[in-house]
Order: sequence, then C-alpha cells, then structure tokens
Amino acid sequence: MADPIEGVADKLEATAASFVKQQRLPGAAVGVVTGEGLVWFGGIGFADVADRRAPEPTTLYRIASITKTFTGTAIMQLRDDGRLHLDDPAVDHVSELRDGMSPFGPIETLTIRRMLSHESGLQGDPPGTDWTVPVYEGVVARNLERIAEIGIRIPPNTQQKYSNLAYQLLGEIIARVSGMAYVDYVRDKILQPLGMASTAFEPLPEELRSRTATGTRGGCSRMSSNGPRSRCPCGRRAACGPVPRTSRGGFRSSSAGRTGRGVARRCWPAPRWMRCTRPGISATTRGPRLGGSRGTRGAGAT
Repeated sequence: MADPIEGVADKLEATAASFVKQQRLPGAAVGVVTGEGLVWFGGIGFADVADRRAPEPTTLYRIASITKTFTGTAIMQLRDDGRLHLDDPAVDHVSELRDGMSPFGPIETLTIRRMLSHESGLQGDPPGTDWTVPVYEGVVARNLERIAEIGIRIPPNTQQKYSNLAYQLLGEIIARVSGMAYVDYVRDKILQPLGMASTAFEPLPEELRSRTATGTRGGCSRMSSNGPRSRCPCGRRAACGPVPRTSRGGFRSSSAGRTGRGVARRCWPAPRWMRCTRPGISATTRGPRLGGSRGTRGAGAT
C-alpha cells in the first residue's frame, strides 16, 4: 500500500513548525489520521516548557469545546432510544427554565434542536461570566438558581448565536432524562463502548496524569495540568466543555500500539510572552494556540 503522506511529510513538518514559530507558541502536536490510524505525527516544541518535554503521540491535551460533540452524541442516543425528541421544548425537561426571560414568544421556542445548532437565541454564557478574569460558572444547578438572569437574547431560529449555556443545559437534560450524571453517561455510553481509554474527566487516573501537556498562561495557573485551578472558568465537568482529555490512543484504540511514520520535532526557544485566545468562544479549538481551550484537552495545543 502506498504511503498516504509520501511527498508531503516534509511540507507538513515545515508548515507546523512555521506556525508555532510565527505564533510564538511553546509547542504543538500535529497528526494525520486515515482509516488505517495515525500515519504521521509531528511534535513541535514543548508539551511542558519547564521540563523541556516534547509532545508525543500519546500526550494528552484538553479538548475544550470539542466536548460539545460528546454532548450532541449523547442527545442523539437518547433521541434514538425514544427518550426525548429534538423538537422538545427544553422546559419540558428542565422545569426551572419556565422562569427564564423569553421576550420573543413562549419559552417553548427554546428547543433541543435549536440549542444543538446554536440557533436558540439563548445568551452565550451563564450569568456573571467575565472572560477577562476569567470567571465562568460551570455548575448548572448554580446557574439555574439565577434563572431570572437567563434568557433568550435574539429571536430563535433566525440566526446562529454561539451558546455555552445552551450546552450546559443540554448536559442537564441528558442527566435528567437518562437518570445518570452527565460524566457517567458520557463515560459509560460513549467513551467505553468506543474503546477511548485515553479520554477521561478530571480528576484523571494516575496512569493518564503523567501524559498530560502542561499549558502556560501568564498570571493564571488554571491551565496547568497539575497546578491549582482557583478560577477554572468552566468547572471540571460542564457539558459545554468538560475535562475529557484525549490522544491518538483515545480516539482509535486499534492504533494504540502503532507509532506514526515520519515523526518530526522542532524545538523553538520558549517565547518571552504567551499569547492566549479568549477561551470557549468556538465550537472547536482555534488551532494550537496557547490557552485556547476552556476546560478540556485535545490534540493540537499545549
């Protein structure tokens, strides 16, 4: 079988290394996956600047709002089981929403389908969110205690409005419909059946903890894998962006024993200042930018 990256490995390596250098990042992990598994991996710079540890194919990263994919999968599973419908009003499952603000019509216009597609018009974040600190309440019960401050900001089904809060509420719907905690449902119904043994919620088991990349953000310790998180902005288990971590082995258990071809590394000096994108504002990570995750780890950034 022909090498699927024949003739482009050097270009992949050069492009990844150039991006890390131009963006002044400590490092990045880049991979090419086909139906055969991981066929190329590049670990550029550092997974841990202090220890000068390079990224490996098994290094674990936060996956941030990619967690919304797991939340959506769980909703669809419950739909397939006949336990909910996509056009159900959210209030049918989370009765506290009855007291939320709905200036454009009845609260029933806030449906599961519209929440999934970011077309519900619901405000983007929980009450009190301040990304400049950052402060973010990831515990749904606490946000529902402030229901009078929660509401629909634009007419539903008219345009997309990204909403972390909508996915928090979807996680609560999953918990109430299934009778299982959100974390337990995702682990038992999605991760374990798929053999995603390297994807987990914090606190991580010891065998995974040693493989995590250590993020760095000036003046904020929350991105450190082992350090304190006094202001973790999304909590540790919110459905909008909990704390599963994943590596190659996590997504494809069949390739866990393989090594990627064409492994390449570049080690750039650690930048004198670190650039951090505002956490949690896109449905997927915004590329390997330092601090671009919001509570989970995924391949592509340290």
